Amino acid sequence: MAQSNPFSDLLNLSKKSTIDMRTNGADAWFKERVDELYGGSKMPFKRVSQGLSPNIAGNKVGKMYTFRYLPIGRSKLPYYDTFPLIMVLDFRKDSILGINLHYLPHKQRAVLFGRLLDIRTNSKFDKTTRIKMTYDILKGYSRFRFFKPCIKRYKTNRIRTKFLFIEPKDWYTALFLPTESFKKAGKRRVWTESINKIKKGSP
Repeated sequence: MAQSNPFSDLLNLSKKSTIDMRTNGADAWFKERVDELYGGSKMPFKRVSQGLSPNIAGNKVGKMYTFRYLPIGRSKLPYYDTFPLIMVLDFRKDSILGINLHYLPHKQRAVLFGRLLDIRTNSKFDKTTRIKMTYDILKGYSRFRFFKPCIKRYKTNRIRTKFLFIEPKDWYTALFLPTESFKKAGKRRVWTESINKIKKGSP
């Protein structure tokens, strides 16, 4: 029997303004991920990052991760997310470039992710599945324009928990859980400014 596609109704979800965390055990999934971030068996990112080869680092591109983050110079930032949920665009020993999906409201988040799924490597939704994306690909096509306010670079030495890999089978769950933790501004303000940036074509 062919494996069902857990994202078949992703675009239908874009019509919803909120997601019930009780749906499909999402609350239990979230608690498990928190346990992994803070007390699981995975190494802290600082230790994992030491000695990474370019090939190993490159394997993270197009995959989803979450972590707790404390930026440098945060007193000068208008706002920032302390629990990013990112699709990795570029992975280096000292920094990570990614799309933090939390910067979009649910509708635009679903639309962007649905379009990203069009350029996935396969339909298995297992550990081999990733999004075949680069910054040039995203900026070169208007269908991906929602990514613009989400592009962020994170310093690896400012990561404060494990660097948690979200398996593709769990993308659907992670995408809509309210795990964003914006400081200095509420999510409604962040989302409004993101939409304005998209309309203006700002990076």
